[in-house]
Order: sequence, then structure tokens, then C-alpha cells
Amino acid sequence: MKNILVATDFSNNSYNALFFATQLFRERKVNFILMNAFTEQTKLLSQKVGAPGKFDLLDQLADESAEGLNQHCHKINLDSDNEQHHFETLSINDHLTDAINRTIKTHKIDLLVMGNSGKSKNKGNPGGNKVQKVLKEIELCPVLSVPLEMEFEIPTEIAFATDYHHMYDAAVLNPLIRIASISKASVCILHVN
Repeated sequence: MKNILVATDFSNNSYNALFFATQLFRERKVNFILMNAFTEQTKLLSQKVGAPGKFDLLDQLADESAEGLNQHCHKINLDSDNEQHHFETLSINDHLTDAINRTIKTHKIDLLVMGNSGKSKNKGNPGGNKVQKVLKEIELCPVLSVPLEMEFEIPTEIAFATDYHHMYDAAVLNPLIRIASISKASVCILHVN
């Protein structure tokens, strides 16, 4: 894995996913791209609101996004301290899935990492709304979804969930095989009927 995109909303959950990824790939040379997407519907992090107006709000959101990314970047550099890892930040004024899809193409992303809160309005959806939406709309990129407050342990088993409706070629399976080989984990095929 060379380029890993980590989508963040500055929550503890998204930082945990970033930390998990740095530990999983601690022996690999990786370029981590920390990305935050925002729109005029995004909640402000601070209570300081300038003069009313859409332009002012977007400016403030852009500033908060850049500041949050810099804080995450600084913290992960302190926590992981790995010379093989390079971090860059990307603040995008766009909807999350559109920003992710564009970044996957422009930065040749090998893996997307997201924190998974597991919170959903739909009780039949254990994955959380953001992750589920991204999984449905993402184009040609594997996703590593890290559960809420998951402490890092080297995986010994990896489940490959399938509904048997798709044929999987080497390009789709290679990221799974790479992660399994890095961690020396076995891969179990999972089908729930």
C-alpha cells in the first residue's frame, strides 16, 4: 500500500482509525492523506461566528478544517513517530463521497480508512450512516472501516464478506491479500443467508 486516504471529521473515532492504520502499516512506507470534507451544512467546531453570510461561513469552515487537519497531523506524528510514514492534509469544500471519489482518482489512493461509530438511525444497519453511504457510492477503492474505540491488535483472522453475486478478480482481492500477508492473518470467507 502506498497512498492511504483517511477521512476525518476530527472525532476521537476518526483519529482512532488513523492511529489503527499507522500501526497496521508500521513496517511499510506509506503516504497518509488526511482529508476533511465540509459544506455549508457542516456544523462549526467553534462558537465564534463572523458576520452573517454564506461566504463568511465557508471561510470559517475552511479555516476550522485546515486547523483540525493540522492538529490531527501533529498528534499522529507524536503518537506514531514513524520515519516511513509521510502525512499530508487535504481540506475540501464538497460532500464527503464526492470529495473521497475525486481524491481517490487524483491521488491514486490504494486504501480508504474511516472510523465507524456504528451509530445509525436504522437498527438493521450496524455500520453507521457515513460509512454505509461511502461504501455504496465509492468507486474502485478498498475501504478499511475501523470500529468505534477499537484498540490496535495485529489481526489473526480477516473476514471477507460476500453475497456471491459478484466475481472478484485479483485487483479487488490484492489489498485484502496484502493486509493478510502484513499481519500473517488467515482469511475466512463469510456469507450470511
